[in-house]
Amino acid sequence: MNPFDVGATARKLLVYLAWRSAGGTRPDRSQSVQFAGMSLRGNSHFSARLLRLFRDLPAGTTELMVHPGHRDPEVGRFTGYGDGRAHELLTLTSSAVRERLGREDITLATFAA
Repeated sequence: MNPFDVGATARKLLVYLAWRSAGGTRPDRSQSVQFAGMSLRGNSHFSARLLRLFRDLPAGTTELMVHPGHRDPEVGRFTGYGDGRAHELLTLTSSAVRERLGREDITLATFAA
């Protein structure tokens, strides 16, 4: 999704290496379960990248990882990602995203589904 973002690529590589060292195996691809969003961070490009992700989703189920939230000084003591969370929340509740999700080709679900 962003091969020229060195930081995002490094994070993905570290997660992959940790997964492999923990004995991770590849999932059964016949289930068509995908994962997206690890490097999809709430910055000025978040909205465009999220809409592009929705456009390019493969058939099947895709788990999307995002971290929307409100700015919280207490949480800010532990992470510098407060502004990004707020930007993600604004984007995820925007009319553009709601309109896109209103089309019938994407169905939202929860882990409880």
